[in-house]
Amino acid sequence: MSHREYSTGFFFGNGPVELPSDSPDAPPLKDNINIHTENGYLRDYQFLGTVGEEVRPGVWNVDVKNQIRNGESLEFIGPDVLFLKADKVYTYDEDFNPVLHIDHCNGGYIDTDLPLKSGYLIRREM
Repeated sequence: MSHREYSTGFFFGNGPVELPSDSPDAPPLKDNINIHTENGYLRDYQFLGTVGEEVRPGVWNVDVKNQIRNGESLEFIGPDVLFLKADKVYTYDEDFNPVLHIDHCNGGYIDTDLPLKSGYLIRREM
C-alpha cells in the first residue's frame, strides 16, 4: 500500500501555529505545520494489475493498470500465498504476438511458469 506522510492536516488552521515550549520562560514557537511532504508517496511496490484466466498452459490474460514490460521481474500476491516471484515474464498482445510491453487499456497476456490463479495481484518492486 502506498501512502503519504501523516500530518494534522488543517485541524489547527492554515499556516503558522503556536507550539508550546519546554521552558516556562521561553515564548511559544511558531511553525508552519501544513507543509507538503517532501518525498510524496511512500511505496516499495507498484501495482500493475490483476491476473485473469489461463488461456494456454502458462499464459494468462491480465487486466493491466500500469505498464508491464517484457522480460521484467514481477511478483504475484494471492489469498493463499504471501507472494510468488517470477524472474522474467513475457508479454503478448491480444493476438498472441510478442510485444515489448502491454499498457493500461490494451488487452494482453503474460507467460510465466509460476502456478498462478485468477485474481492474483501483480506488482513490481520499486
